[in-house]
Amino acid sequence: MTEDLLKSFNIQFVVDESPRFQELLPSLATVDNSKLAKEKGIYSTIKIENVLTIDTIVERIMANRDKYFELTL
Repeated sequence: MTEDLLKSFNIQFVVDESPRFQELLPSLATVDNSKLAKEKGIYSTIKIENVLTIDTIVERIMANRDKYFELTL
């Protein structure tokens, strides 16, 4: 994130998910892409309780595929 990016898109506020990826991929913890937003005081984190993953989507599709398949016949 650069000053030019913030100005070009008129970014007033930056919101990020809690540092979940830092827990999953510690190598990403060394890079702080939001440093400028933090310095400007326009950065905040949120905690997302319900995380929808690819696995969850596939499970839902597989669980409901017969119902949806019947509707398309």
